[in-house]
Amino acid sequence: MRFKPRGDRAYDELVASVEDGELVLGRPERGARRVSFNLSLLFGGGPAWSGNLETPPIYFSGLAMFAVRFRPRRPGWNRVGFELRSGGTLGRWGVPVVADTDDELDPPMRNLEGDDATTSEQSGEERIGWARVLVEPGVVVSLQERIALGGGLGMGFSLPYRGANDITGDTLNFIVSPNLDLRFRLRRWLRLVVQFRGVFGEKEFERPAEDEGNRPKPGDRAQSLLVLGGLQAQF
Repeated sequence: MRFKPRGDRAYDELVASVEDGELVLGRPERGARRVSFNLSLLFGGGPAWSGNLETPPIYFSGLAMFAVRFRPRRPGWNRVGFELRSGGTLGRWGVPVVADTDDELDPPMRNLEGDDATTSEQSGEERIGWARVLVEPGVVVSLQERIALGGGLGMGFSLPYRGANDITGDTLNFIVSPNLDLRFRLRRWLRLVVQFRGVFGEKEFERPAEDEGNRPKPGDRAQSLLVLGGLQAQF
């Protein structure tokens, strides 16, 4: 007799035997699939700090991540899955206000809140598109049939894909992105994900400054905290 176990992971079909008039199912973990794949699409945002900026601006980002997951069959370890993820984010990073004036005593300023920091006759607004490319190992622990807790440590680089001349310093730099997420199973193949992600080591951004001491210096780095939410498809 053929049967298929049901649970919080995918199973292949198994064959039960009949011994002395009794149906013997055997160990159901024999049919558990060790390797699976998932695709996450998350959206959200959060504050970013650079230098000694006291009031951090809020930026929005979208994250796409593809993962290969290995989950053992062995009892005791079958609640733990190991993932290798690759993907990144697209979003906004800094809003420069470029002065339309030849006065060298009044240099251009950036307004991270999106508001014009100078007069309308002297300025124009340009938004910066910001991309992050990440590869990260991760671990996911199944707390119960419908809830799982995951974490990872992303490594990669970030760069502007629009407005490359508006970021202080080089346009490509190494970043580290630790993250923690909570996954709720809606269907066998679909999960709702809430993720908390930090990003460290990005290039500093310009900001309004009434004195030169408040401007970024070479070697300054920016840090971000993102709160993301969305869906994950597993196959």
